[in-house]
Amino acid sequence: MGNIFLGDDAFGVEVARRLLAEPLPENVRVADYGIRGVHLAYQLLDGYDTLILVDAVSRGSLPAPCS
Repeated sequence: MGNIFLGDDAFGVEVARRLLAEPLPENVRVADYGIRGVHLAYQLLDGYDTLILVDAVSRGSLPAPCS
């Protein structure tokens, strides 16, 4: 989740970009719907076993360093 056009963190966009750069199982789909939330809603009507939405929330401190 996050939107580069609205100036928020776009954390989900970056996670999707990095996941797409990795080899993934054949049955895994990574998608960035950006500002097309309605498109996502209709896509979900096709049926999926699992949906993972990625977002970030400000907790008032610096983010933990990545390893």
